[in-house]
Amino acid sequence: MNRKEDNMTFKIIAHDSNETMVEFAKNNVELVFASYNEAEKFANKIKDENRWAAGYEFSIIESK
Repeated sequence: MNRKEDNMTFKIIAHDSNETMVEFAKNNVELVFASYNEAEKFANKIKDENRWAAGYEFSIIESK
């Protein structure tokens, strides 16, 4: 992790060809990740374990 990433958090957004957007939350609280790598691992897990995710493109973005 570099210094810039020390204070950053990341979230995952998925969207399909119809521009349907999915944001991830647990108990109505947005999921944010302390590192890009952690967010990427979660996104890969979702894609591997959920058939609905096959039609979605996942993006990892900086959380504001």
